[in-house]
Amino acid sequence: MSTWRNGLLIAAGVVLLAVGVRGSDALGLWMAQDQTTALSAGRALAGFAVTKDAATDVASSGSDTVQFTIGAREAQALVDAGPDGDGTFAVAVPFDVTMLASAGYGMDYTIDIATPQAGTVFDLPGKAAFFPVGDPGQCTVAEAGTAQTSVAPVSATGLASGAIDPHTQTDNWCLVVSVTPPTAGGTVSVDGINLLGDPESASASPWSGYVIPDPDAEPDLAVTLTPVPRAGTAA
Repeated sequence: MSTWRNGLLIAAGVVLLAVGVRGSDALGLWMAQDQTTALSAGRALAGFAVTKDAATDVASSGSDTVQFTIGAREAQALVDAGPDGDGTFAVAVPFDVTMLASAGYGMDYTIDIATPQAGTVFDLPGKAAFFPVGDPGQCTVAEAGTAQTSVAPVSATGLASGAIDPHTQTDNWCLVVSVTPPTAGGTVSVDGINLLGDPESASASPWSGYVIPDPDAEPDLAVTLTPVPRAGTAA
């Protein structure tokens, strides 16, 4: 997770350093440095990062995006959870977004998810839904049933503008991927001989099952977040 030290946001080994701006100049963002430097007056500071499963991706420039992926582990969890009463399988994935700004600036962001590859678990009929949560423990499939969810691309209101001193905010989010796989079925007949001397008999039993691609072979699917700096109120 990110930490705060000497006026700087430090995340995943990258220090986000203040860079100078004047008047209506664009906010200088994410200038990576090897050492911490105290924040000086008249400088603006910004940072943006996403964390999932204790791994953090930090934006390295003003045009950079951040990502995390879901893949074989989430696909296996989806299958292991089993279907609900409607034959739908689902998995919940918590992640959080950390923002930093100063000098009157704020920051919004967007969330998008890539198109799954054909023939994969996440390509089965269904949807990917995002919703904010109070803490990661509230990121559950059940919670998605009553939450106000959004499908990608999602526009999120993030860090408010107006504060002069560096300030941070962490938003907790939940991604729930749900799929309803097709089913296959038929009848199995078993023929046999009754060794007790009665006439030969046969039995038949219906069967059905879900047709799901191998979750162990699921490729990574990227979730991409893009920072949208909000104009500052300070000169």
